[in-house]
Amino acid sequence: MTPETWIDLIEKDPWSWLWDPQIQTELFPLLPHLWDTIDDKERSTLTNLILAGPPDDQLREDLKPQVREETRDLFVWERLVRLALAKEPLPAKAQTRLDQLETTYPQWKLTGTDRDDFVYWSESGTGYESDMSADELAALPNSELLEALLGGDYYRDGRLSVWEGVVMKDPDRAFSLIEHMLQTRHIDEDILVASFRGLAQSDKLISEMKKVAGKAKELAENMPHDQWGRGIYAFARLVERLTTEAPELSSEVLTLWDIAFKITLSQSVKLEGTDLLNKSINLPVGYLMDALFDRLRKETQPEERKIPESIRKRLEKALQSGEDSEDKTAGLAARVIICSRMSWLYWLDAEWTMSQVVPLLDWENPGEAKGAWQGFLWSPLVEPGLWAAIHPHFLKAFDHYDTLGSIRTKLPEILVYAYVYAYSLKDDAASTSLKKVDENGLQAAAHYLFEMLKGAGEKADRLWQARIGPFYQKVWPKDKSARSPNLTEYIALAAIHSGNAFPTAVDTVSPLLMPHSYPYQVLKVLKEKAHPTNFPEATLKLLEVLVADNAQLKGTELPAILDNLKAEGISLETPVGRRLQDAAQRG
Repeated sequence: MTPETWIDLIEKDPWSWLWDPQIQTELFPLLPHLWDTIDDKERSTLTNLILAGPPDDQLREDLKPQVREETRDLFVWERLVRLALAKEPLPAKAQTRLDQLETTYPQWKLTGTDRDDFVYWSESGTGYESDMSADELAALPNSELLEALLGGDYYRDGRLSVWEGVVMKDPDRAFSLIEHMLQTRHIDEDILVASFRGLAQSDKLISEMKKVAGKAKELAENMPHDQWGRGIYAFARLVERLTTEAPELSSEVLTLWDIAFKITLSQSVKLEGTDLLNKSINLPVGYLMDALFDRLRKETQPEERKIPESIRKRLEKALQSGEDSEDKTAGLAARVIICSRMSWLYWLDAEWTMSQVVPLLDWENPGEAKGAWQGFLWSPLVEPGLWAAIHPHFLKAFDHYDTLGSIRTKLPEILVYAYVYAYSLKDDAASTSLKKVDENGLQAAAHYLFEMLKGAGEKADRLWQARIGPFYQKVWPKDKSARSPNLTEYIALAAIHSGNAFPTAVDTVSPLLMPHSYPYQVLKVLKEKAHPTNFPEATLKLLEVLVADNAQLKGTELPAILDNLKAEGISLETPVGRRLQDAAQRG
């Protein structure tokens, strides 16, 4: 059996893994990153699952037909709009559906705030219950408004939600109220959150960009760093939207970004565990760094290879961040995100990236290198020049393999890529490194080799003979601990896809395989490739190693394959042949 991927899990249980509102706060931020890491076949599967919508039996039974339809549409839109944020474009049918939904429901917009990821439909369309209307709150002078938003007991969340709507229509009220809180020295973080959320969602934000940026700058300069609390998250979202959506990267917006970045560095955050990239992205400093890179995409044309000075200076500030602050964690988060774009930065400016970013991968500083490698492995496109720079650090990364979280399986994939494309990588160094990974890492490497051969078409036999065959001979671990059913399946499939090199490939991989109890996929592809007819001896040799005595063979191609072998003159009146015939009859 092949290891279950995220797409496999969704296909088996779409509600739990894709639609359940209980997981959306974790799912939504991850969707664009996952979309960029899966292959075209998986993207097609995910697209079809999303376009099909959530299972009807999981939606509330009391919804009226029109509300039920809108609920289904909202579920689909929420997921498509996240995928649209990824680097890889949506398929045409998905983009068409997204366009239709946004035409039908123009009020549905991503605001760039944390609220985007919370449940909508479970609130029955009414939000938190409030005892005061927007007009009533808007009519209050600041002193009474502050008192109303601080009080309300049961209705407080509802009043804050209504206040957020007031700010969306009248951004000046937010600045006025926060200035009043500063003057009275009564700063409430819940009011800060609601105010900055309203600002970030305001339709007037971009049209009044300079005005908003100027007032936000003044407010941020006067706010004590220890008074921000959760408000810094919403404030960073506000700055993120200004940086990302402003028609031009004006001095006012850049200055506000600088101030916001300095504030985020002063905030104590937790950045621990093995998934530093995802945690970094979801910190206030992460919002700002993502905004800077989004702006870099807007500021450069596809054919341009440069980093604009305004952005380069801020990247350098982020690379040096944390040195003067008590909490250095936010600075580390910024660098993790920079390293996640290392390949792109190298393409834009190789010399700058080599001097400023690549040194973060050096394991002389394990704390920095751990985050840098987790970032880099998110999108590890390695050009020859970049490979030459990271090569020494890369080999040492295998000594820290267990510290890199689930993304560590990208390391053996890079090793395979470098070897197959004849980068400078000695056999013994590659072999020593590969012995340090776990089974998941070996599976990633074996799957990568299989996909290379699968995509090579008529050149598969030459690819096997020149690079992949030698890799399995000289690099792949030979000890029994490096054998498993999953590895057997990937390695066998690689041999089957080696074209006319199949007999040689079988000789090479046979010592690496173990009997498989569920060889359905291997037998299916073996038959499809016509190897039983074209290479009957090699086919029998592969079957001898592959098919376990207790194999589950009902519905497999084994009987047809054995008939092919007989037709080609292969005698099955041998111990191996009789064992296989008995297995085929037993099913």
